[in-house]
Amino acid sequence: MNKSRKLLKEILSANNISFNFDIENIYVDRVALDRKDNVLRIYLFSDDFILESNLEEIMKIFEDKFSPLKVDLSIRYVISEDLQVFMKKYWSNILFQINKNVPSSKCWLDEIKYNLKKGNLTIYSNSEGVNYALKSNKIDLLIKDKIKRELNLNLDIIIDDSKAIIDEGEFIERTENEEREISVDLLSSNGKENKIENENLILLQKDYVFGKKIEEEPIKIKDIQVDTNTVTISGEVFSLEFRDIKEKKKLATFNITDLTDSITAKVFLNEKQYEEFNVNVHDGSYVKVQGNVQFDNFMRCTVICIKSLNVLNKSERIDTAKEKRVELHLHTQMSAMDGVSSFTKVCERAKKWGHKAIAITDHGVVQGFLRQWMQQRSLELKLYMELKDI
Repeated sequence: MNKSRKLLKEILSANNISFNFDIENIYVDRVALDRKDNVLRIYLFSDDFILESNLEEIMKIFEDKFSPLKVDLSIRYVISEDLQVFMKKYWSNILFQINKNVPSSKCWLDEIKYNLKKGNLTIYSNSEGVNYALKSNKIDLLIKDKIKRELNLNLDIIIDDSKAIIDEGEFIERTENEEREISVDLLSSNGKENKIENENLILLQKDYVFGKKIEEEPIKIKDIQVDTNTVTISGEVFSLEFRDIKEKKKLATFNITDLTDSITAKVFLNEKQYEEFNVNVHDGSYVKVQGNVQFDNFMRCTVICIKSLNVLNKSERIDTAKEKRVELHLHTQMSAMDGVSSFTKVCERAKKWGHKAIAITDHGVVQGFLRQWMQQRSLELKLYMELKDI
């Protein structure tokens, strides 16, 4: 053992730092201070396996001790036993790292298996969805880098999907449930956020009215003129922004469109009005507004200064045809410069309208085909896939 290395246990004990796990064979190899990035880099060394969760705890100890410095902790192992035996223990650290990088993987981590043979580490699952997640998140590169750094081994990492059984619908559902649970945990972990959320729920109104109830019928935005004076329009809100002005007041500015044209709307809010407005009006809200039309010298365009605003339920477009069509030309977000539609939303709309099939004709790319195929299976839609020439 290098005499310059010091036992971590001795260093912690000398600083009266307690710990509740075994660190008997962990040595501090070297320490470096990166003054530019304000990071303390600590390099550990051990010939015994250490749980990744224990290493995280050690890093927290150093972070508390050397705050406000950031701490970067790394470890290198010298393997004194058969690699197969060591890998059985080390595999739990690999799974820990995968979960750290992909939090939603918690629901399928146990399905990942491995086979170590002749310099190759093959990872696989019986779930095609899991294999897709491994590839899309580049888990092979993550594992290869970790093993190279910590074990000084240059293994080839292979993701083998030959054993996969098709189960995409179930996989997507489990992953979405896990992501929802993570979101709930994040919200639950902060009492202040919970208090704000509860206050927002109280302020949230199904039929929010700012000013008065608007009875007048709306006109089309394209028909508005500067000399129209008072006008009533309805449409969808986008690009909503708030700006602080004097005496704790806010200026809300947003655009509204009825698909014949768009126009900017402005309204001044006191503190209480802002709290209610902020909760009830957002991008995507469908509203009816009434106000004065005028030319804004600051924005250099025609705007509506709002007197009243009512949030409405937007009437949803439906397909009333008895014989449903099949969309045979559709670009998704995967078609650069050609499409902005989310395939998931398109599928959900087609299913709601009673369509039996849909075609995807992405422009020069096939990256979205697998996920699209997985999505359509869960919605029981027939999918036609075509690559449109560049």
